[in-house]
Amino acid sequence: MSIRDTSTIITRQSKIDHSCDKIFNPILFLLLAVCGLYGLLLFWAGVCKPELEREPIQYSKELIDETVNLRDVSFGPDDLYAIQRDVDYAEGKSAQWYPKSEAPILAELVNEGKLPPVAERVGPEPLVIEGVDGIGNYGGTWLSVLNNPTNVQTLVRAWNSGSTLVRWSPLGYPIVPHVAKGWEASPDRKEWTIFLRRGMKWSDGHPFTADDILYWWNYETKFTEKDLHLWMHTAGQTGEIVKIDNHTVKYVFPVAHALFLENLAVAFNFCAPRHYMEKYHPEIGDDEIIESEMKIRDIPTRRGLYLQLRLYDNPERPQLWPWLYRTYKANPPRSYVRNPYYWAVDPEGNQLPYIDRMLIDVKNTALVPIAASEGGISMQAINIYFLFYTLFMSQREENNYEVYHWYNSGGSDWAFFPNLNRHIDPNDPRTEMKAELLNDKRFRQALSLAINRQDIIDAVNDGIGEPAQVAPGKESYFYHEKLQKGYTEYNPARANQIFDEIGLKGRDSEGYRTFKDGTRMVWSIDLIPNFADGPSSFVIADWKKVGINAIEREISMNLHNVEFRARKNDFFTWGEGGGFNPVLKSYGFVPMWQQALGYTFWYVHGGLYGNPEATKGGGVEPPPGNPIRRCMELYEAAQQAPTRREQRDIIRKVQDIMAEELWAIGISTPPPDLAIVKKEFKNVPRNII
Repeated sequence: MSIRDTSTIITRQSKIDHSCDKIFNPILFLLLAVCGLYGLLLFWAGVCKPELEREPIQYSKELIDETVNLRDVSFGPDDLYAIQRDVDYAEGKSAQWYPKSEAPILAELVNEGKLPPVAERVGPEPLVIEGVDGIGNYGGTWLSVLNNPTNVQTLVRAWNSGSTLVRWSPLGYPIVPHVAKGWEASPDRKEWTIFLRRGMKWSDGHPFTADDILYWWNYETKFTEKDLHLWMHTAGQTGEIVKIDNHTVKYVFPVAHALFLENLAVAFNFCAPRHYMEKYHPEIGDDEIIESEMKIRDIPTRRGLYLQLRLYDNPERPQLWPWLYRTYKANPPRSYVRNPYYWAVDPEGNQLPYIDRMLIDVKNTALVPIAASEGGISMQAINIYFLFYTLFMSQREENNYEVYHWYNSGGSDWAFFPNLNRHIDPNDPRTEMKAELLNDKRFRQALSLAINRQDIIDAVNDGIGEPAQVAPGKESYFYHEKLQKGYTEYNPARANQIFDEIGLKGRDSEGYRTFKDGTRMVWSIDLIPNFADGPSSFVIADWKKVGINAIEREISMNLHNVEFRARKNDFFTWGEGGGFNPVLKSYGFVPMWQQALGYTFWYVHGGLYGNPEATKGGGVEPPPGNPIRRCMELYEAAQQAPTRREQRDIIRKVQDIMAEELWAIGISTPPPDLAIVKKEFKNVPRNII
């Protein structure tokens, strides 16, 4: 065949193909699509299928039983214990606990004449602590990784042995001496005498005495802080602190302060190093020193300078902590070294702490669980979220750590707080309608009934927990079943009925309920990044089924604080901690802070007792007869009740009201709190509150 013949055939064939395209192109396209899809399915089935030849992971019965046992963090009154040891200080140098040994690095400094002997540094009346694993060894670094710089302060102040006058035990009670050597209370609980340890010193070696407490009270709290500490208030009146001698102070109140010790156990601010701070005080300080320091630090005001020098991250400020901030750094990691003057020993007379230093890094929230699961943390419970439970548990053997399960004292890890003091904009009628609904208990009850809590528990908490409102757990002396279980059943039909009864019968084009006047109704659920991965999306989907349109707003903490102060939010998501003892911490039970900022300002500034200042600065008085006001009155009575039984009887009345009002909408009983503990890191209790 010639080239010409071939060309003719090609030309003719192209004409035939072109004419066929016009007739058969859609059919061919469909055939090709079907064949392509079929080929893709064959490829997926043949190439990308799971390796069914491999057996799924099988866990031994022993491992499953161990995990189930770890999750059981319940305890009873007989399980309470203390790590602090009572000793007879009259024994003096002959006592086994008397300070006699120290860390090698400190012993070297003593031999070089750079430090006094350990007994002189610690004093003759040390705190004696015995860890749950017994006597420890000196050395090592405690590694921590947190998700924001603010939590560094939390870790240092709270986990750094607290340094409060008295201290909780691992499971709450008994309350034991800490910075204080002991105490006495008057029969009417109006006067509390605190005895300090003789020979105790600040981290720079200067004696710690009653003057440091009186200075903090008279020249910091009253002059600098303006807002007095709530633990120094009772029945709307402020107590007073009186110096008896260098090692004795008396706290005097006009009426009974039955919970003084409980409050003192969490009062991290109760003293100040007078010898260091006094010279910088804006009113009584040394003018020449203040002016010089303001220039050096480029701080324009005397008050600003003083507040800066008080901060926990000022390495020059003497502390009572076992580890001290070494040098200031703008960026992490933060380094803390042992306090050579720390005032605690073990039963063998070894000065504490055992560990040489702490190193605290700060990473993005998403990176903290990775660091923990890879073995990069020595011991930590802060920012160890249950959301990553499977990751933590699966990597523990490979990376040489254990996952401790601790009792979660919170009423709920997740709760939705309606804003009962919702700001009303006169130019936006929807804000007034929102405020009305948020304050209608029927609306809150219906929202609660519309939530499928078991679905959330299964998906978010690996099936651990049970549907519950914000309430004390069964281990608490204040457990109240009616409050915990109220309106927790999943009943969307009843929720729809309540919404209709309220008058929210109208629907928009998308099927969402409208306000009574027919205008569009949209609610916002605000949450900070720490709470982004949680039940909010489940709740929004459940509310959608009953016609409630809600959107999730993840906002920064700073923005939240601004809007929270302006009271422009609808709902706020937060975890409710401290529910184990609602007399000590009322959040969630008496509408405070998250739910009713205006009422809170009025209450904490003595509104119940007629203080004319209570309505200034944003304070809002609850109407007489309002259930919120009634709960505040009952809570005040519980604060003054002399026995725990009387406190519980009063709090039950509060809980009965709360069970109907639902000022907080909970999801479930909280799962255990988790702690990552390296296997060589000892003396960490297996269960604590």
